[in-house]
Amino acid sequence: ALISELTIGETYFFRHPEVFEALTNHILPDVLKANAERRAVRIWSAGCSTGAEPYSLSILLNQKFSSDLAGWRAEIIGTDIDKKFLAFAERGLYQDWALRVTQEPERSNYFQRTPLGWQLRPAFRKAVRFHHHNLIRDEAPNPLLGLQELDIILCRNVAIYFNREQIAELMRRFHDCLNPSGWLITGPAEIGMDLPGGFMPVNLDGLIVYRKDDTPFVPHKQAWTAPVLAFPEPPQALMPLDLPPVPALPLAANEAGGDTASELAVDENEELLRLSDRGQWGAALGLARRALDRAEAPLDIKLRAVQVFAEAGDVAGAIRALKHLLFVDRRCQMAYYHLGLLQSSQGDAKMACKAFKNAYDLAVACPADDPVPGGEGLTHGKLAEMAQLRIRHEGGS
Repeated sequence: ALISELTIGETYFFRHPEVFEALTNHILPDVLKANAERRAVRIWSAGCSTGAEPYSLSILLNQKFSSDLAGWRAEIIGTDIDKKFLAFAERGLYQDWALRVTQEPERSNYFQRTPLGWQLRPAFRKAVRFHHHNLIRDEAPNPLLGLQELDIILCRNVAIYFNREQIAELMRRFHDCLNPSGWLITGPAEIGMDLPGGFMPVNLDGLIVYRKDDTPFVPHKQAWTAPVLAFPEPPQALMPLDLPPVPALPLAANEAGGDTASELAVDENEELLRLSDRGQWGAALGLARRALDRAEAPLDIKLRAVQVFAEAGDVAGAIRALKHLLFVDRRCQMAYYHLGLLQSSQGDAKMACKAFKNAYDLAVACPADDPVPGGEGLTHGKLAEMAQLRIRHEGGS
């Protein structure tokens, strides 16, 4: 997902094809039927990053529902906390990576090739508008931004970095923004995290989404409980953390060999993304464990593997993997930062502060404009700024 303060990843068009299949086959037909009188459809892409998701939705409406939507008003709103991401999205100009699952002739139908990259055609941009919005701090519904009377909200793999109280508040806001029987689509890692009252889970060909029911919103009484970590927390001292020795992550017997073994011959980063996008979590986790178990694997691959654990819903496994990385390299800034994010999501503000403090101290000791190892272009100065914001958010000094 998707906002620079929370993730350092990229996004691309039509990510997680099962979501777009569910939209095409079930959700949008339901919305069109429900809205036959007012002839409008309104969608919010929350945490939209550089715009690939809202633009993918626009392409979907244009290509699959153009005749159904003739004479209708279609509106897609993309919001993000990062103004640089939003400026990028407004341009509608993308590189090959963002179009990695969009093949010809569709690619040329949707985009125009330019010397600077692939420019999204105007027909797919006109229904989309972008706004700066902080999911935690800013109010919703918000009529000024169009965040009201919505039919569909997509917020995928953003809430995994929020704590329980923040998730509950976010779900309340989403509930208030949706029309009766509106739809909420979350990421696979967020399924089952504080299932809110006022929403009903719906299984659409194996994809779990939520539908607003007509009862008043009541937070679910049995809150999601963080899993018990298998390894002890490090002691109180800050940098360096005195981490206990962590054994190599075991490879489950049913994940050894098979398709995953042959997939090691291709680029692991691409393969980890492909498997997770398709929801093939057994294979993705197997490949992630192999990457983490190989000392020579590049840091960016290992961090991607950690992300797979988190997206698969195994936050405890992601935390164990990060501790293993820090046992090998106690100066890995990105590992400290992601550890802090995950510990914060588990409600452990104290340990999250310590991890963010370590990331901050290491970052400020380096030239501000130099890239952080494993940070995908993130500079030490930017990481220090992000870590400092998170420390304040967790109540640290």
